[in-house]
Amino acid sequence: MLDLTTTIPGPLAADVEEIVVAAARRHREHPYHRAFADGTLPPVVYAHFARQDSYHLLPDYGRAFARCAARAAEPTHARFLSRMAAICLDSVASDMRTIGDTLRGLGLSPEQADGAPPVAPATRSYTYFLTAAGVTSLAAGLGALLPSALLQMRINDHLLAHYTAGSRYAALIEQSHPGEEYRRLVDELLVLVNEVGAGASTGERAELLRFVAEAVRHEWAFLEAAWRLQT
Repeated sequence: MLDLTTTIPGPLAADVEEIVVAAARRHREHPYHRAFADGTLPPVVYAHFARQDSYHLLPDYGRAFARCAARAAEPTHARFLSRMAAICLDSVASDMRTIGDTLRGLGLSPEQADGAPPVAPATRSYTYFLTAAGVTSLAAGLGALLPSALLQMRINDHLLAHYTAGSRYAALIEQSHPGEEYRRLVDELLVLVNEVGAGASTGERAELLRFVAEAVRHEWAFLEAAWRLQT
């Protein structure tokens, strides 16, 4: 039985849950994810999403974790955030070794499949936001990072539960689900966020939530950019 409802414990639970659950519901109904699940998504649209993510967004996401680690006063927090940074950057290296083969396997030309694409405006805005959050405060940096981690888990759970067997992206959906180890990492991140929130001021907790809400908007813009093939 898939766990489609990761629970956020602690004092920030209700506010963060409200933001992320609403965002996950909206993402699941986006035509990109619906077409990805049933196999009708044009490969060029998938390529836009995957290449922007692997070559541009994910590296800066890893750097954002590293900035948060540098700001963390608690050594256990710094160690965990450094670990998350390393996991993200290791994933970048893995993606760059395989993404071209995956996209050519979907029928795309080498020009459409290989190498780093130009940075789309939505991607650039998101990466600038991640950088700004990391240098603003630890609360801001964590708020900027949390939605992507939560949405990835929730959306991939939903895709795995609802994809059309034998469709174009069925194998990709099965292979790309981050799995239970990643779910445990997300749970650890949530515990860390609540530990930081418990010792934060009212203003810092409000800042974290503001950056959560802004990150959700960037996640949506990134998805829309892929669907519309933004250049």
